[in-house]
Amino acid sequence: DFDFDAVPAFTTDGTNLIEIANTEADAGEYVWKTSNTYDLIAVVSARNIECGGRFVHQVRMAKQVFHEAGLSDSLPGLHIESFTYEAVTSVMDHAAAVAATLAKAAELLGNPYTDPTGVDPISDRIDVGIVAAIQPVVANLAVRAAEALELAAGGDEIAAAWIWADLFGDFFPAPTDADVKEADQRRIVEKLYAGGTLATTNRPAPSSRPWR
Repeated sequence: DFDFDAVPAFTTDGTNLIEIANTEADAGEYVWKTSNTYDLIAVVSARNIECGGRFVHQVRMAKQVFHEAGLSDSLPGLHIESFTYEAVTSVMDHAAAVAATLAKAAELLGNPYTDPTGVDPISDRIDVGIVAAIQPVVANLAVRAAEALELAAGGDEIAAAWIWADLFGDFFPAPTDADVKEADQRRIVEKLYAGGTLATTNRPAPSSRPWR
């Protein structure tokens, strides 16, 4: 079950701007607000093309992390899209993109920032008290994501996967006993055959599977 409002909107001649009626104004009066929705759609679409079609998916991934952390009400989706837009400017793998987005969020919160068009100063829309309350939470998310990247880079894919599973919740499968056993066996083989062909196998590590 959900509710939605249908409100009038008018285009502005000669521009991509539209005027939208704000039904939440005081005393129930309509207050017309200018929106650059079409420009926003255009710049996000362009960025998605530049990122090989991954950008929109990575925005959704970042939103899931914030949702799992209980920040959805405090930090609306446009803010998270803006953080991702600032952090992801080219083709990146999903883990790196999410970690970069969280780091950018921790950097920008409490400072001025705009929507992806560079026009709308959306940082002004969040109460300073809310910002102060969520900053430590966002900073911790960024630290944990960076730790997951570091663990994966060091070969501990299982430990990295546990962090991602905690950050994403049920949307990122936690390592199974079989994954753990396989990773242990791989480490033994790599130790025994360091420098040989078995140590440089192209077989995907367990934690790469959920990202696909």
